[in-house]
Amino acid sequence: MPMCKFFLSFLQAFSQMRLSEASAHLGSFSARIKEEPIYLQENVGREAQIGASWISSTASTAADAVLSTCPSPYEKRCLLQLLAATDFGDGGHTAAYYRRIYWKINLAEPLLRKDNELHLGDEISDDASLLSALENNRHWEQARNWAKQLEANGAPWKSATHHVTESQVILKGCKPVCDL
Repeated sequence: MPMCKFFLSFLQAFSQMRLSEASAHLGSFSARIKEEPIYLQENVGREAQIGASWISSTASTAADAVLSTCPSPYEKRCLLQLLAATDFGDGGHTAAYYRRIYWKINLAEPLLRKDNELHLGDEISDDASLLSALENNRHWEQARNWAKQLEANGAPWKSATHHVTESQVILKGCKPVCDL
């Protein structure tokens, strides 16, 4: 199927860090996966729909394999950024999964942190420990954003405390305790 060709071309271009070309191949894959259900419903039926689902699942598995072999955090982030913006034809579940990992690597990977004031330690092993580290280091905004990512993906998370922004207080009609 041509969808496989597009995805394999994406992986090949990415492995050579030709990111613009990789993005174009991934866009073609995405466009084709969107067109495929219409074609399948009209012409073949349920068996072919299962085939399209299999292709999406296989593409995700192949992407995970490449991700696990990326030699640097920078390359992982590049791959995740591309994958997070891709429609895998599964209602956005796979893209949301890659978006969560993209967020996590940006927050947790010491070499990629944009904010030099973010000192979380080098060993953030799971989603909950990242959230705890953000809270313990009083990085409230990052903790809120990370909790939203976890919540959006249906991932289990447990925050030590619930933090409310001033704008949320005002929206609920409460008066802020102090002026900042």
